[in-house]
Amino acid sequence: MNIIYKVNSGTGVKIFLFLILAVSSCVNQRESVDELAGTYYGLLPCEDCPGVSVKLEIGGSETFTLQTTYIGKEDRSSTVTGKYSRSGDSIITLESKIIEQNKLMVLDDQLFVLGNQSESIQGEYSDDFILWKDEPERAEVNGEIGSTSRIYDFKGSGNEPFWNVNFNFAKNEIHFNSLFPSEPEFTTVMPEITYSPDYNSWSCEIESGENYLLVDVDRVSCQDNMSGQMHDYKVEIKIKTDSMDKMENFAGCGNYRTDYLPLSGQWKLIRINDRDIMEESGSSELPYLLFEDGNIRGKGICNTFNSMARVDGNSITFGDLSTTKMSCPGIDLEQQFFSVINGHQISYFYSGKKLVFTSPGNRLVFEH
Repeated sequence: MNIIYKVNSGTGVKIFLFLILAVSSCVNQRESVDELAGTYYGLLPCEDCPGVSVKLEIGGSETFTLQTTYIGKEDRSSTVTGKYSRSGDSIITLESKIIEQNKLMVLDDQLFVLGNQSESIQGEYSDDFILWKDEPERAEVNGEIGSTSRIYDFKGSGNEPFWNVNFNFAKNEIHFNSLFPSEPEFTTVMPEITYSPDYNSWSCEIESGENYLLVDVDRVSCQDNMSGQMHDYKVEIKIKTDSMDKMENFAGCGNYRTDYLPLSGQWKLIRINDRDIMEESGSSELPYLLFEDGNIRGKGICNTFNSMARVDGNSITFGDLSTTKMSCPGIDLEQQFFSVINGHQISYFYSGKKLVFTSPGNRLVFEH
């Protein structure tokens, strides 16, 4: 689900809210407005932040107040109030001049968010699209029930026993939990990540006293042995904590949370194939590119550039680059950089904290 806010100055404030909630057929169509009243909480996914904390109050006098807080981007937070009406005793419509697409539905004490076409949300993150009645901890980043396990950039998981390992690159943290009989669960500082030469795999290792954790991530297709769902990465873990009698091995699958790791923002080029940009260029400033609204702009060793860029799945199609025409030491590195993306379609993937572009004979490695 996307909650998209477009804010302009003055009285022209427009808030586009795409929020639709599901209701069970067992809800009595004659249920009173008072019975629907309550406060619902949740931490919903966000395209460019860890999550959106939501508080929705439905009043007994056909009023509502919707508060949203973008974690880490509080300047985008908002409060909307207004009246709501009912249609067919099953659909609630929020009436407000600054809200569009505003139909709500309820199931018992939970609100299930549907897609823009009223379809149910499927897949790995479907459980994240729920608001809970009278459970404010559901909207807290550090609440006991919910959300710390959802604030992650990469998630690995497996079965028999069920386990999860979540990487938060922004906070430099790893969180592990399991239904193993000894129930190990902990959060620790992320160590330095080790990459394979082709960046198709990465690993990290932690050893402190009696506690040990090794995580290996390989970029190969992996199928969940219970759900059958396909993932892009295989994850293997070795773990021993002071509550465990011996070292245990876990195997499962993983994916990056790409709704939180969008390509938007500035990425610095650190390697072209085996060439270290900082070492070879002799410059203190790394080349970079910046994704903005379907376009890119950036700077090589000497010259600035811009173009269009269209992302489609795991590939990016670049238009012809418009560049300045200066010359300086390291211009050959810049020419190699530009030649990879200029008018070409390339594949991309994440590797730990890195973004990797691949094309025949070339591999560009970026970091935020």
